[in-house]
Amino acid sequence: MLSLFIFVLALFSVGSVFENIKRD
Repeated sequence: MLSLFIFVLALFSVGSVFENIKRD
């Protein structure tokens, strides 16, 4: 269960960074 939480958190972080790069 903890691994799933970490996976979602990492996915959210990557998505945020990707959107930031795409924005610029």
